[in-house]
Amino acid sequence: MSNKKIKFGSLCVKKEKFKGEIRSHQMPLYATSSFEFENINQGINIFSGQEKGLVYSRYNNPNTGAVADKIAQMEMFGIEGEANAILTSSGMSAISTLMMSILNRGDKILTQGNLYGGTTELFVKILNRLGIETIFTILKN
Repeated sequence: MSNKKIKFGSLCVKKEKFKGEIRSHQMPLYATSSFEFENINQGINIFSGQEKGLVYSRYNNPNTGAVADKIAQMEMFGIEGEANAILTSSGMSAISTLMMSILNRGDKILTQGNLYGGTTELFVKILNRLGIETIFTILKN
């Protein structure tokens, strides 16, 4: 394809294709924020949940998915049953995902008073508004 057919800005963001076979011993790192679809219909199907696929690396990517699967396998090693694991992009996303998925209106959280400021704000401002009470304890020496 001749570069004269596209504008300079398009050339800058155009994906280059590797010409050759790649056979890595380890999974490569997917340092991308988003993923390509075969066509618009595939994108619609993935976004609507009708088809599995990757959209945005903060939601899932091959690397975090593989690590989550490995953690789930390790949790169940030697015992019957099934486990799932998820990885998040930060500690705050992990704690907010956990709290929002297990707590309901009327529930209470018992925690120590010296927390990371973002966690305290989540408990006091967000969860409180949802009817979830946080009880802070103070350690006495």
